[in-house]
Amino acid sequence: METDRPHSPTVPAERVNLRLLLVTGETHNFLFNPDDCAEEITEFVYNNWPEGENRRGKNGDSGCCCGCTCCCNVL
Repeated sequence: METDRPHSPTVPAERVNLRLLLVTGETHNFLFNPDDCAEEITEFVYNNWPEGENRRGKNGDSGCCCGCTCCCNVL
């Protein structure tokens, strides 16, 4: 797993690109292996969140803005 430059022109065939659209309008790309599980991806994205961006959800908790329990409890 790794982070990539915001506007990576190509993604290697053996990788999956996860592009996040931040509330500032900027994007941030993360590259993963196709066999990485959702829990690993969630933890990696959280630990490598773009500097200066808030990790807190709309509700002020440490979860995502949707308030779900499936992924927010990891954050």
